[in-house]
Amino acid sequence: SEAKFRTLYDSTSDAVMLSTEKGFFDCNQAALAMFGYGTREEFCSKHPADLSPPVQPDGTDSLTLAKQRMATAMEKGSSQFEWMHKRADTGETFPTEVLLSALELDGKRVLQGSVRNITERKRSAESLRLQSAALEAAANAIIITDHNGIIQFVNPAFTALTGYTAQEAVGQNPRVLKSGKQDEAFYRNLWQTISSGRIWSGELTNRRKDGNLFAEQMTITPLRNADGVIARYIAIKQDITGRKELEAQMERLHAEHAAVLNSLGEGVHWIDVDGRIKYENPAAARMLGYEVSDLIGKPAHATMHHTRADGSAYPQSECLIYATLRDGMVRRVTDEVFWRKDGSSFAVEYICTPVCEQNGRSGGSVVVFTDITERRRMEKVQSCLSHLAYELSLLSDAPQAARLVADAAQDLLGWDACFLRLRSPGLARVQYVLNMDTAEGRRVEVPSFPGSAPLGPMEERVMRDGAQIILRSSESDSTPGLIPFGNTGQRSVSLLFVPLRHRGQYFGLFSIQSYRVGAYDRAALDLLQTLADHAAGALERIRAEQELE
Repeated sequence: SEAKFRTLYDSTSDAVMLSTEKGFFDCNQAALAMFGYGTREEFCSKHPADLSPPVQPDGTDSLTLAKQRMATAMEKGSSQFEWMHKRADTGETFPTEVLLSALELDGKRVLQGSVRNITERKRSAESLRLQSAALEAAANAIIITDHNGIIQFVNPAFTALTGYTAQEAVGQNPRVLKSGKQDEAFYRNLWQTISSGRIWSGELTNRRKDGNLFAEQMTITPLRNADGVIARYIAIKQDITGRKELEAQMERLHAEHAAVLNSLGEGVHWIDVDGRIKYENPAAARMLGYEVSDLIGKPAHATMHHTRADGSAYPQSECLIYATLRDGMVRRVTDEVFWRKDGSSFAVEYICTPVCEQNGRSGGSVVVFTDITERRRMEKVQSCLSHLAYELSLLSDAPQAARLVADAAQDLLGWDACFLRLRSPGLARVQYVLNMDTAEGRRVEVPSFPGSAPLGPMEERVMRDGAQIILRSSESDSTPGLIPFGNTGQRSVSLLFVPLRHRGQYFGLFSIQSYRVGAYDRAALDLLQTLADHAAGALERIRAEQELE
């Protein structure tokens, strides 16, 4: 009935209008709202083409295309199509879906147009299209599965990563990629995480279609439907094989560098821009008397460079290592000392080199240092021996020569008492050339036996067995065969005896002695023998010259 038609006509949310070839003659309220008109009279004064922009999206002018659509509907009874319309009040265009239907009304053939705004549908479709394009174009592999884990979608990046095409993968379970490198507990934890609605992320090793292994970073996100039930899972996979290989290479390089630094005999420490120790190799820690862990983070200057060799304070502002931190200059230093944890010092030679980070900023400086105590000692020994040889070459007096030898021994080893005895040629007797002792803090010569004396037990022992070292724990300990001299009220506790030899022949005995327990060791005995050997030729020459006189 007409009443029922009018009810439907006015109650629908779609715009409905009636027209003839002359134009509109009626419309519902929804049409007025959709197109921005205030009254039916105003709306009906317009041609259908007036409700449109001049040109449709395909490039055809709206008036021409509208006439074609209307003619088709009149001829065939109906026509459905999409159309771009325009609001009268704002000029805003919007997409619609149009249904034109031919019908008889009051004996006349008319067209009924139903127009539905499909802006939201278009927007949703475009969003879906963009999402689909994004999935397809994504650089990372993407898998979408149903709630049971069956693959429903994979993108091209998945194929590139795994070798499986979409046709091969859809319908499969992702376990087709399992490599056996992860145990069942790993997958059980993964499934428990995502099935409870939580996101899982981690690294794993999978197997490509060709059998090769690859490392990946994967994130799995549960997707819920409108009822809040998990309906799908989306997994994003990133190939990290290259990164893992680089990390392994870096670890190998780090281990190799650490092995090199740890095996160096030189000390190496890295000081940051604040002057704190950032790295210390084992050799450096040993030389300084610390554990490596004890040094990290400590201020370098205050820890081991605070005082000069003469005991005076060494201000940080004058420290050459800190100078390199300030100006970035390489410095080589050969005349300073570092200080150990126990408060003792040792002579060092070091090179300080600035560190420049990749961003161009200072990364501190690296100090490579060597304990040159032994080198300095050997240089001192060589200098002393050279000087002694020269001085002895100028002398022709045995006591004077003996004093030079004693002075050299004092300089190199130190002593509280000493003597030098020469054997009489062809006789089992010795001549006391020099006896010296310490009295009231001063070293003085003490009287010797006049003439010569029989060989003592120590002379015979040294002639037979070579150099001797005697170390007593106290003055009360006794050693048979020793002939006291000088201050007999104070006994030596550390004693060295070395033979004087010339061309393989024993011709005398030299001894230095100390009142200090443990004053000497085997190295000291060897050094004293070296000193005696350097002096022996000159002493033998002087004795021979005196005998000729």
